[in-house]
Amino acid sequence: MIFLDARCRYLIDALAAYARVIIADPLQAERFRDDPRRLYYADPADASCYVSSGREYQGVTPETVLRRYFDVVTPAGRDAVVALGGQRYVMKTVAPWSMTDLVRALPEDSEGLQVAWFDFQTATQAVKKVSLLDEQGGVIGTWDLGPAVSLQPFYFDPGDKGKVLYIESERAMPARVVLGIEEARHPRVHDLAQARNLSLVHWFKPPFVTAGPRHKYGVALETGGVLEIPAIPGADNLPLTIHLAFKPDRRQKNIVRLIYKEEGLEIARGAVDLSRSLIRHRVHLPLRSEQGLRRVEMYVEPVLSTDAFLKVTSFGIAIGL
Repeated sequence: MIFLDARCRYLIDALAAYARVIIADPLQAERFRDDPRRLYYADPADASCYVSSGREYQGVTPETVLRRYFDVVTPAGRDAVVALGGQRYVMKTVAPWSMTDLVRALPEDSEGLQVAWFDFQTATQAVKKVSLLDEQGGVIGTWDLGPAVSLQPFYFDPGDKGKVLYIESERAMPARVVLGIEEARHPRVHDLAQARNLSLVHWFKPPFVTAGPRHKYGVALETGGVLEIPAIPGADNLPLTIHLAFKPDRRQKNIVRLIYKEEGLEIARGAVDLSRSLIRHRVHLPLRSEQGLRRVEMYVEPVLSTDAFLKVTSFGIAIGL
């Protein structure tokens, strides 16, 4: 069976006419997660593979959706590229997750507090642990990541001896579970438009409005919303700062306020000038001795006019500054 972007009509029609191949839409990948057949993804090598509908596709890539449920592997060598009628496709293997542990070396210049971003995609039912190891494989510390979160930040100080992170899970997890390791004081800015991380979208709870993978933006705000930041191992007694960027759906001469609350108490407020093309807010969260689940409530005052809304274009989180 081959996953094919629905816009690749040339290849879809050719396979339907001349080959006994089952074709599936990558956006329906969840239906096939327990399918025993061999699965492949024909990744278009360039824009000539697409049949234009007159409207530009603005959603996430089909591979982004496939990775919610599978590992997607590109074979080495020229044999991975298939040519058909002037169009070229990279044939990638789509396989069930099989890894239950993996090792990731720290960057050589790692100094001070670091943050690792783990994306477990939809593998959220198994208990997971992360350990910091020295050069000889000795355990410096171990932290429980719990079962429920798909996108999980983890703060740690490698010190002089920490060289490797070891991640283990009771059940299979994605092979590309580590998004990156970087200095904690610099916020990792997560795009919420076409290059968005689908796991991050699940941090935004109603009344935020979330959209499917075919849409350009994954999160929008009309009257308000709730941002749920999962418990962050290693971040106890450390101040957290969130960074948000918004884009009005329709620019207009109007200014509203965005009120931020936690546990019913106002922690920040910021102006939203709807005549601007981009609005950025930085919000310092109250210091906590234990970093459990954080629920940041957001309210628009006064309420936006009918059919007006703010698209959330990016989100970041950092220690302190």
